[in-house]
Amino acid sequence: MPRTGLSKEEIVEKATELANEKGLSYLSVTTLSEYLGIRKPSLYNHMKTIEDMHRSLMIYGWQTVSEDVVRGIDSSDEKANLIEYGKKFYKFAIENPGVFEAMLWYNKYSDDALLPATEGLYSFFFKQKSNIIGREL
Repeated sequence: MPRTGLSKEEIVEKATELANEKGLSYLSVTTLSEYLGIRKPSLYNHMKTIEDMHRSLMIYGWQTVSEDVVRGIDSSDEKANLIEYGKKFYKFAIENPGVFEAMLWYNKYSDDALLPATEGLYSFFFKQKSNIIGREL
């Protein structure tokens, strides 16, 4: 039974901090349990493998970037929208290197959780009124 007060969301939040600070390759069951101040068996109550945590970080990253990148981009100027989109996505990647690495590491389109996690991010392109592809920006 998971420890009272320790939720999967809190674990993902701390894993995010650790991955961003030290890198995704540093993240292990041992380093994460030490960072959380819990024993490894307690961590296994919330995840089965470190790959489960990588997957959780990937989904967290895509959901967060979907919300953060698309928010506030609503100009009728497609060129300005695309430039702003690129800037925000780049800023997220730079500020969250460990999470971004997880997003690239586990980006499997066959995963049922990935579609809703990335929907907001990619829906931006479908909201544009004109066809951006093929036009000079």
